[in-house]
Amino acid sequence: MMRRRNPSRQRGFTLFELMVAIAVFSILGVMTWTAMAGMMRQQELTSSAMDRFRDIQHGMTLLSRDLEHIRPRPIRGASHGDFMPALRGGNHLEMPLEFTRGGVRNPLEQPRSTLQRVAYRLEGETLIRYSWQALDRAPDSQPTAMPLMDDVVSMELRFLGPQGEWSEDWPPVDRGQMGGDPYLMPQAVEVRLETDDMGVLRRLVTVPGVQGAAEREDDLR
Repeated sequence: MMRRRNPSRQRGFTLFELMVAIAVFSILGVMTWTAMAGMMRQQELTSSAMDRFRDIQHGMTLLSRDLEHIRPRPIRGASHGDFMPALRGGNHLEMPLEFTRGGVRNPLEQPRSTLQRVAYRLEGETLIRYSWQALDRAPDSQPTAMPLMDDVVSMELRFLGPQGEWSEDWPPVDRGQMGGDPYLMPQAVEVRLETDDMGVLRRLVTVPGVQGAAEREDDLR
């Protein structure tokens, strides 16, 4: 007597069908992982670009703020008390841009001046800001270094003299007696920073008006 097949009985997957299913799921898994990896990479790039933008914005803002608060206050250097101009600059100098700035906060009302000596220079491809605790330096005076931004290829400076002429050095050289006045201030300072990724960054800052001779003596206190 022949048995009748049960039509409700389900047939299992064949080996070929299992291999096809595994291949499909593998392809979907690779596609999903590739998409997730791409999203994570894009997120990293976006985060890195934002960090870079913040560093540049912070550095340029601090540079501009320092320049906007320039004060005509010369200082005594650490080497034999040499008299240093209130502002001096030039790529041939150890500190290409160095000057006295005012408006330094003193929230704790400590017995110190609201003036500060600051400087900027490139070390490798890093722009660094230096600041000194005291204006007139002792032989052992050491500045505080603050790295501002990386990947800076070059720094160029220009100074607008009182007669409307540009100079790459300050005080100007070979201009009569102009370089002999340590209080001499330019009308404006231009800083150009060339970077690998952001191109050329430029700041042109107008220097506050130079005080009179009587007020200059007050600045020395």
